[in-house]
Amino acid sequence: MGTSSPVSKPDNDWDAERIKDWVVARSRPLLITVSAVVVGGSAFAFWQQSIRLKNDRADAAMVAAQGAYYSGNAALAKSDLEKLVTRYPGTTGATQAGMLLAQLLYGEAKYDEGISQLSEIQGGAPVQFAAVVEELMAAGYADSGRPAEAAEHLMMAADKAQFPTERQLYRADAARMLTIAGRPADARVIWAELASITDSPVMTEARVRLGEMDAKAATP
Repeated sequence: MGTSSPVSKPDNDWDAERIKDWVVARSRPLLITVSAVVVGGSAFAFWQQSIRLKNDRADAAMVAAQGAYYSGNAALAKSDLEKLVTRYPGTTGATQAGMLLAQLLYGEAKYDEGISQLSEIQGGAPVQFAAVVEELMAAGYADSGRPAEAAEHLMMAADKAQFPTERQLYRADAARMLTIAGRPADARVIWAELASITDSPVMTEARVRLGEMDAKAATP
């Protein structure tokens, strides 16, 4: 009888010793990778917490400034709003503060200062405020007797509006400003567009405006 020899394992088998050797050889890279993931996750969590804290503080400061405003202390309100805009740029609170501050400046007939204030917050304003900021800039131009510039910003507000109805209302406002600015042809283009939108809240007005323009043009 012949003796049988034990069957040798193929070279590519992963036995316990080879697994241990692999782990030991790569333990440092593995630790570095795990550490990087942990640090990255911690940094992201810290960043999120920092953003939340910044927004919370801005909201609290806005509440305080509004309290001063509605109590009739305009000077304190302005001071608080200016500090808020400077300290917490890019937050919802700072954007709202900038808009309220602009309106206070408009109330003092400081239209250019109010428009400048809105320009400062515009770049960092959350997207939901983009159209409203443009609308407030248009108000400053309109109230200071510059309807053409007002129309320009109302058109930009329409472009930034989130809903079709908002866009149509802003475009109608722009058409009115263009008429005041002595640019009826440009206003007519907008009214014609709005008149063709059957579910537009300004469709009826648009058709009336076009009829008035046609009647005026037909008058010798």
